[in-house]
Amino acid sequence: MSGETSAGVQAEDIRLALRMRFPERSHALLFEVADACGSSQSRFADAIAIGLWPSHGHRLDGMEIKVSRGDFLREMKDPTKSEPIYQFCHRYWLCCPKGMVQPSELPETWGLLEFSGGSLREKKKATVREPVAPSYAFVASLLRRHAGQDEQMLAAHLKAETARIHESLKRSADVTIEREISMRVRRADEAATKLVAIKEATGIDLTSFVPTQQWIEAIRFLHANPSFAATFTRRGLARLREQAEQLSAEIGAVIDGVPE
Repeated sequence: MSGETSAGVQAEDIRLALRMRFPERSHALLFEVADACGSSQSRFADAIAIGLWPSHGHRLDGMEIKVSRGDFLREMKDPTKSEPIYQFCHRYWLCCPKGMVQPSELPETWGLLEFSGGSLREKKKATVREPVAPSYAFVASLLRRHAGQDEQMLAAHLKAETARIHESLKRSADVTIEREISMRVRRADEAATKLVAIKEATGIDLTSFVPTQQWIEAIRFLHANPSFAATFTRRGLARLREQAEQLSAEIGAVIDGVPE
């Protein structure tokens, strides 16, 4: 629809209000319905509502949606253009923003539904008339449009389900990343604690010291020979001192026995 909208109301706002006025449990509501299929089309109604229960009289309500005063005036230059679909409807309505159209400006049989506050209110009653029996071409158009709406609903469902799965995978990935980061931080903290202990015990600051190949080989040897490394404990060092003292005494005795 061309032209500026009235008070910021969009056609979709009115379509949503029509869904509330003609709920799916009691009505079939179709949008952009043609009078026939294929090349035989000559006219579209913005909406058609069909009562599904005898209590609704199985009425067909045809509707034109206008949100621009200019569009409405162009439509009213020749209201008979709606005849190809109007003829099959029990009632015909104009749906527009509140205050945009005066009831006296409409064809005598048309009703007026004004949009305000998210809903449609009846400003002028539509004349209930005995319509022409729907043609096969019009019935085919209704069925085709209904099938199209089913496809749209399926596409919308698939889109929503895809978004749900994507969000679930994203949450799972976020949890995995957070767990990995937490584990690495914990390992870094443990390594830092060990480096502090080494510095306190040896005076060597490995956080700023690049070990030479000799240091690397020594660490590798001690790691591969834990029994040897055990001699560097306090008890091991005391034992080495005893052995050194005994060896020194033996060497002294030998030296004393050697003639000068």
